[in-house]
Amino acid sequence: MFEFQVASNRSESIKRITKGLEPYRIYSHEESVKFNTNTLESIFQEYQKKLPSDILSKITYDPGSFNVKAMFYSSFSHADVWHLVGNLLFFYAFSVTVEIALGMMAYIFAFMVIGVGCNVFYSVLSFNDPTALPTLGLSGVVMGMMALKAYLAPGIRIKCFFWFIVLFKRFLIPAWLLAAWYIGWDGYYLFTDTDTGTANINFASHVGGALLGVLIGIIFFNQRRKELVSA
Repeated sequence: MFEFQVASNRSESIKRITKGLEPYRIYSHEESVKFNTNTLESIFQEYQKKLPSDILSKITYDPGSFNVKAMFYSSFSHADVWHLVGNLLFFYAFSVTVEIALGMMAYIFAFMVIGVGCNVFYSVLSFNDPTALPTLGLSGVVMGMMALKAYLAPGIRIKCFFWFIVLFKRFLIPAWLLAAWYIGWDGYYLFTDTDTGTANINFASHVGGALLGVLIGIIFFNQRRKELVSA
């Protein structure tokens, strides 16, 4: 229901979803689409009665608006607790090193540029797309910090955990390799347009944030990188 609430064109979103569903045995494909469409519309109407429509417009960024203020404060908004916890966990893992390496003021500058820039990237890629959804969350900034950390200190090792039933392992992975893994998969999903249950993930913002992280490092903090690498 969140997707329909924030969709620029709700009818197009519902149409796209219902067309991909398997038809019921007792209905033809057209009848099944019509039934599912009416059902989703009815459920959405009930959902909308319980949620004031202006809440999401205040905490999300609509890619068609190019609203710089919304680009920034949408980064501090999240869909649910697990969305918040997951983003903060990865944000802490990567951004602490960046803040220590650059200092508070340079770190705030990088945060703000990535926060706005990743949403600009999303707006550009989704330009004139009626199905593009408003976005919220810190993940674009997280990816930017991940890329910036990998650029500043590529050799630094990050502690990772592997758990399977009773098997538990800890191992260290170089920052550049971990960043390449996450950014590479996000880029793959973005440019192949595969739908594998990840429809509510803003891959454009992720990739845009990562690209900005690297560009910020190259343009503003190249000397600092040399100091860190040679230390």
